[in-house]
Amino acid sequence: MSVKKASLLLLLLPVMLMLSGCHTLFNSSKGAYEGAKEGAKKDWEGLKKADNWLKENLW
Repeated sequence: MSVKKASLLLLLLPVMLMLSGCHTLFNSSKGAYEGAKEGAKKDWEGLKKADNWLKENLW
């Protein structure tokens, strides 16, 4: 394997692992639009919960 391919693999592997828990990508097997729509709603709710927790506990 060439150095360029190995470098690309080392850069993309962590990104793929980080995105594997994202609801938007998880539900994409149901259909690109439906999966992304449902996933975005779940991600948005998670962000709101995290924001509320930060406001309550750290402000």
